[in-house]
Amino acid sequence: MERHARTPGDNIEPLWDVHDFALFLNASVKSAYRIIESPDGPPVIRLGPRRVRLNPALVREWIETRQER
Repeated sequence: MERHARTPGDNIEPLWDVHDFALFLNASVKSAYRIIESPDGPPVIRLGPRRVRLNPALVREWIETRQER
């Protein structure tokens, strides 16, 4: 069996689209878009007017800041 060399991106989790984000939040896609567009929403990578990607690690950090104590 051939072994492949590890690359720096091997440990990087794939980016989420809005459907992945909605699934993570257990929310509708429409609600996920509203959250993304709000001033307090998570950081996103914009690929177009309504085409975004989210870094799962940053979304988890954002969730932590949203929790009430």
